[in-house]
Amino acid sequence: MVLAAGSSPLDLTNPLIQYGAVGCLALASLFWAWTLYKSAQESVKRERERADRLEAEIQKLNNDIHEKYIPVLTRVTDALQSFLWRTVRKDDP
Repeated sequence: MVLAAGSSPLDLTNPLIQYGAVGCLALASLFWAWTLYKSAQESVKRERERADRLEAEIQKLNNDIHEKYIPVLTRVTDALQSFLWRTVRKDDP
């Protein structure tokens, strides 16, 4: 960057003019990158919350299976086994 004669080091108009379109593009690119980064972070956060919620739901369903369905299936299996043993015994000569 070259300072024009007679301008003070704190004068910002000269660098802004020198970097004009390139500076605007750089700022726009930085803004776009920041926005994209924030969007990605929000998506990750949202998906983590969704995964945690679904994991809790799966755990609840597994507990329901262990508490409700397995005892019923065990009784049904025992009843079928008993029925089959009685049927086999009746068929034996």
